[in-house]
Amino acid sequence: MTLLFDSSALLNVIRLYKRDAFDILRGNLTLSLARYEIGNTLWKEAILLKRIDIRESLEALSLLYRILKIMAVIDPLDSGAILKLAYELQVAYYDASYIVASAENNAKLVTDDMKLAKKLQENIDTAVRILGRKLEVLSSYEIRSFQDRF
Repeated sequence: MTLLFDSSALLNVIRLYKRDAFDILRGNLTLSLARYEIGNTLWKEAILLKRIDIRESLEALSLLYRILKIMAVIDPLDSGAILKLAYELQVAYYDASYIVASAENNAKLVTDDMKLAKKLQENIDTAVRILGRKLEVLSSYEIRSFQDRF
């Protein structure tokens, strides 16, 4: 089964699994948007929150770009479905884009955005109506046990 990682899960897989992240992410999907979301997160952690320094930010960004080369970086096709889903679930357009791309590619969505996962779970009937299929959601913390089953 193919997995589509949003930026929150992609960054956490890198943090949690370090070198094993390459094996976990290889051949799976993310959106082109993820590189900008993660870059913004690294900027925020370095500049605003002072959790990491610029050197660590640059190292993490370099690793991200190497990982993106072994993943399929895609974009969702149905912008109308994205906007409908964003409106109906009251989530950001970019969050809805991950959901739509997952459905379009018959992939499980991997997200660590618990607010997004909860919105999707609470509104599953709405999402099914818009997407035409049920979507499965995992967190990066569940990846190992999921992959062991396949």
